[in-house]
Formats: sequence, structure tokens, C-alpha cells
Amino acid sequence: MTLAAVAALILILAAGGFGVAGAVTSFGIVDAVNGKLADGNRVEPIGWYPAKTLGVIRKYQELYPEGTMVRRLGAFTAFGLASVIAAAGTIGFPLFLVAFLAASAAVLVWYTFFRKARV
Repeated sequence: MTLAAVAALILILAAGGFGVAGAVTSFGIVDAVNGKLADGNRVEPIGWYPAKTLGVIRKYQELYPEGTMVRRLGAFTAFGLASVIAAAGTIGFPLFLVAFLAASAAVLVWYTFFRKARV
């Protein structure tokens, strides 16, 4: 196995680790939000889609203005995506494709986790 393949494998394993850490953090966010909501308004932890994810994140930021879990989830997501993109570059994906993936991932992570919510 070549050095590039070993590096790509390590990067993919790191992305998996960041994914597991992000999932644990997501469940923590859901638990924190559900802890402050009435029984009829609770968020179900199963069945995720983009609008639900953004809604839960915005609700967490509304209920916990000084909370750090959303930033932590954003960091895990960014590091996981960076690991996958670095693995793609390591195994020989074209530079323009890797740059496009990196720019797209950066915009999505910023929009989802780091921009200030409008109140």
C-alpha cells in the first residue's frame, strides 16, 4: 500500500471519528432543546432533514444564547469535511474539484453553524 493510500485511509477514519462526535453533539443539542420545551413542542431525535436541522439549531441558539454546542458541532462538521476533502486530494482528485468541494463545504458549514441568527 502506498503512502498516499495510507494517508487517505487515516483521513477517512478521522472523518468517521468526527462524524460520531458530531452525532453525539447533535443528540446533546436535541436533549437541551427538549429540556426547555413543553411536551407538545418537543423535537423528535429521529428523521433529520435540512430544515429540521436549521430549526433545531436556531431554537438552541434562542434558548441558550451563550451555548457552545452549535459551534462544537460546526467544528466537528468542518474537521470531518476537511478530512474527506484532504483524502480526495491525497488520492489524486483534480485540484479544481477539490477546491470546489472545499469552497462549497466552507459556505455550507458557515451558513448552518456559524452565522448569526436573525432575531
